[in-house]
Amino acid sequence: MTEVDLSIEFCGIHFENPFVLASAPPTSNAEMIARGLDAGWAGAVIKTIVDPPSETIRPRFSALKSNNYIYAFQNIEQLSTKPIDYWISTIRKLKNNYRDKVIIASVLLDDNYEHIRQYISAVESAEPHIIEINLSCPHSTNSNTGISIGQIPEKVFNITNFAKSITKIPIMPKLTSNVTDILSIGTSARRASADALTAINTVQGLIKIDINKLAPEPAVGVYSSYGGLSGPAIKPIALKCISQLYNGLDIPLSGSGGIINWQDCIEFLLCGAKTLQVATAVMLKGYNIVESYIEGLKKYMTKMGFLRVEEFIGEAAKRIVDPHYLKISDHCVYTINKDKCIGCKRCYIACMDGGFQAIEIINNRAWIIEEKCDGCSLCSLVCPVDGCITRKN
Repeated sequence: MTEVDLSIEFCGIHFENPFVLASAPPTSNAEMIARGLDAGWAGAVIKTIVDPPSETIRPRFSALKSNNYIYAFQNIEQLSTKPIDYWISTIRKLKNNYRDKVIIASVLLDDNYEHIRQYISAVESAEPHIIEINLSCPHSTNSNTGISIGQIPEKVFNITNFAKSITKIPIMPKLTSNVTDILSIGTSARRASADALTAINTVQGLIKIDINKLAPEPAVGVYSSYGGLSGPAIKPIALKCISQLYNGLDIPLSGSGGIINWQDCIEFLLCGAKTLQVATAVMLKGYNIVESYIEGLKKYMTKMGFLRVEEFIGEAAKRIVDPHYLKISDHCVYTINKDKCIGCKRCYIACMDGGFQAIEIINNRAWIIEEKCDGCSLCSLVCPVDGCITRKN
């Protein structure tokens, strides 16, 4: 049997697989990045360089859980606490020690051209494979950086354009989803000759309030700040942004945002991403999670008959259309497997108060009234038993 090939060509650079450590706590220093690369990650984006280096906020994480499963994670983590010289030395060492891996620099830029020149020139001296420019940090302490400029197409164009004009190293802006139309931002970067795009950064949000302390979390004393939301909760937003950029632009995409398991990886590839950046999953489960990604991707490709990853990149994105193209006249109904029904009545309540009153309870079992069923699928979503409620036609 022919062995599947997980490698990817991205910006003319060979990646042994699509999996990359995102710029985040897992890439905070040289030792951590090295351990990640040893575990099997194809590359790493260093923690974003800023001058002067960031100070540390404590505590800086919070989460939403269900049955001890973290489905939303938020941070008010700042950028790298290491100086530029440290990262120049680190990039050189990592490139020398890991010749088959891809080392990506990350810099926080404002719209001051002299600042851009200083950052790019310093980083360029270390010869990273790619420079990711962070135009999307949701909690930058400088009001003229991060999300503040990443929401303005003109500034994205100007910064990207100038960065491109002073280096031959591929430039990859990292975009925020906290905009009305990410395609307009991506288009500005593409017009400025960006070599690739990363989407998305964490989503700016407020994860929760401690109702007993009357304080937002994560609480630093009695105060907090809007932070970056990550984890499974933001995957739908990230998939939407990646697919929009794929369908609207001809540019390589690095996907990020809510990737936890190997199935998530496949979804991002199908939506148009060529490489995948992961952070939160590593923070929660460790660098070795990449082993499950590699194995899952191999099994999927073998099952589907794909030999190379490029064969299915963007295939799902191509099937995303405006609503008026969808067939709205096709009718369908759902059916309930009486042997699996446990009589919990969740489907009955949902259909009565949020649907079409198409379910009745007989002898402690749910029954579909087909002439009333609208085919909305709500009942199948609330049912706790796998395969109990399915589409009939």
